[in-house]
Amino acid sequence: MPLNKPEFIQELYKLLLKSSKKKRKEYCMDQASPSERYKRLLFGVNSAPEIFQKVMENLLAPCENAYNYLDDIIVYGRTEKEHDESLKVVLNIFKDFDVTLNKEKCLWKVQKLKFLGHILSTEGISPDADKIKTVQEFRPPQSKEETRSFLGLVTYLGKFVPDMADVTEPLRSDASPVALGAVLIQFENKVPRVISFASKSLSQVERRYSQTEKEGLALVWAVERFSYYLAGTEFELVTDHKPLEAIFKPTSRPPARIERWVLRLQAFRFKVVYQPGKLNIADSVSRLCKIQTAETFDEQGEQNIFAIIEKTVPRAITISEICSNNTKDQELMEAVNNVKNEKWDTKMPSSYFPFKLELCTIGNILLRGTRIVIPMALISIILELAHEGHPGETVMKRRVRSKVWWPLVDKDVEQFVKKCRDCLIVSKPSQPVPMNRHVFPDRPWSNLAMDLLGPLPNHDYILVAINYYSRYQEFKFLKRITSKDVINFLREIFCRLGYPKFITADNGRQFVSEEFKTYCKDNNIELITSPPYWPQANGEVENMNRQIVKRLKIAHSNGSDYKEEMKKFTLMYNVTPHGTTGKAPSELLYNRTLDIEKPMLDSEARDRDFINKQKGKERGDRERGAKDSGIEIGDKVLIKMFQQDVNDNPIITTTTPSAAKEQEAPTDVKGSDPRFMLKLKNIEGIWRPVPQHDQESG
Repeated sequence: MPLNKPEFIQELYKLLLKSSKKKRKEYCMDQASPSERYKRLLFGVNSAPEIFQKVMENLLAPCENAYNYLDDIIVYGRTEKEHDESLKVVLNIFKDFDVTLNKEKCLWKVQKLKFLGHILSTEGISPDADKIKTVQEFRPPQSKEETRSFLGLVTYLGKFVPDMADVTEPLRSDASPVALGAVLIQFENKVPRVISFASKSLSQVERRYSQTEKEGLALVWAVERFSYYLAGTEFELVTDHKPLEAIFKPTSRPPARIERWVLRLQAFRFKVVYQPGKLNIADSVSRLCKIQTAETFDEQGEQNIFAIIEKTVPRAITISEICSNNTKDQELMEAVNNVKNEKWDTKMPSSYFPFKLELCTIGNILLRGTRIVIPMALISIILELAHEGHPGETVMKRRVRSKVWWPLVDKDVEQFVKKCRDCLIVSKPSQPVPMNRHVFPDRPWSNLAMDLLGPLPNHDYILVAINYYSRYQEFKFLKRITSKDVINFLREIFCRLGYPKFITADNGRQFVSEEFKTYCKDNNIELITSPPYWPQANGEVENMNRQIVKRLKIAHSNGSDYKEEMKKFTLMYNVTPHGTTGKAPSELLYNRTLDIEKPMLDSEARDRDFINKQKGKERGDRERGAKDSGIEIGDKVLIKMFQQDVNDNPIITTTTPSAAKEQEAPTDVKGSDPRFMLKLKNIEGIWRPVPQHDQESG
């Protein structure tokens, strides 16, 4: 493979500068006149090499077998013919653009060529023999600076040396693994003056510390070593380990070992300052000191760590169990190795990474501060132990967090308490779910709400019926309130107004009897019963009952006939525009006005009904603190019972009904008597709405 290497003669001077005054001004000499400004590119300008490189690349772009680095150009070919054709194209380009070559430096048709410090030949790329000789003749480095120089030199040969990173790893560490170093410096007129040097070999225990712990140990050891100089003064602790800036702040939560050292330095006034290792002169003291046998600096601190582990391990679990399960927890073991080696891979998500500055290790045991980290296999056991006595979420969190920790510990505690059946039975009812307002019916007299009011002082009852579309109200006084009496009242109304599509009532005996259900079924009427002890589900008729009670009280106080007063009230109510729809109930029902008023369109009544209901829903949900229950069909739920024994003690059912099929409102439970149900609680910790349609199957 023939090779060529053409060389230029000062081609840089041929590059003209742009004529823009703004651009040319940048190359103007100090105090030079416009005529003395440079018009061509000069050597020494910062951007000159990049500009020249770009120009040459554009010139050589038509030739595929030509490359350049500044003024060094190489032209090659797989065969002599291909080489000659490529060379011809390059020479023609140089001729067209008036590029002059230095013939004395040009090499033509050679088989081996030195280019950019490498040897190019038919056998491939190889290192320059001169560079190899330089490395072989380099004396052993005697200082950190010489070591860095040596590493920079051999880096040139890195691609030719297998596993070079592993071979040179011992020379690249930023902190000494076997010793500590400190230098006491005093500044005089901003000039540093060295007062004293100090170094200490690490014991076998201290050598197993993580890098952060070694760097923290260096700080506390240095301060106590020079305490006679530092006591009562404010000084800076300069370190080449940046995490110590955050760890030694008063608001930090350091690991167990470093936490003890932070307390030991509270008597001093200092500030931790980060400075790169190449600027930290104490770095060489820790590396070049004489290594000898040394005692552990904080032996009592080591005993304190073991005491913490022994104290925080739950009584029902041994330390050996934690160690054996730690080895089976892959994520925890990765965190242990990361803490020991100070190497966290940010590309691999770890739930321990946000707490890395608070973690330390004792063998395979991981500590966060003074709390032992529990492996995944033992979390369920810890939760069961911590829930003895059935504490609530807040108390159980405090109990767990006082000794142990694992990622998402608070969330696991909350879920455990919510799944505890015994806690659900005795806990407070959950917040009510948001309201589901009745949708405005499509036509008059399609939805009818009913309720019994009484007994009155004369033992009479009032059966009240109100239409959801028009709010039209009917009533009847009854002496008996059997299903037959209720049906007779409905027949009187239906013979005049027709059958509705739906009837909404509570769970009174009259409305849930087989006789009443049969009557509704025979007349194609769908019966909807509201949840027990939840009259809000049939709010329209309940509101009417309150108004009727007021009129009855007025009649009683005035000694008037309450039946006549009820007739006057009903007439007044049915001909007066309603506050929600804006139209009189009789007008919406009969489509005619009983008063001389301008009729209102049906769409306007529908809009006003929706707006007023929505406002009432939002106000009611806000006042009651309502939120979605989340119960779904098939979930296991608990029912609060309202029966009482002879001693007035509540009776709690032992049954566990499940949610029936879903409906907006009202709701019922499959598998229990609905008359005793007020609230539902999901045993699994989740809430679901429960409809009433499957009541008969319970």
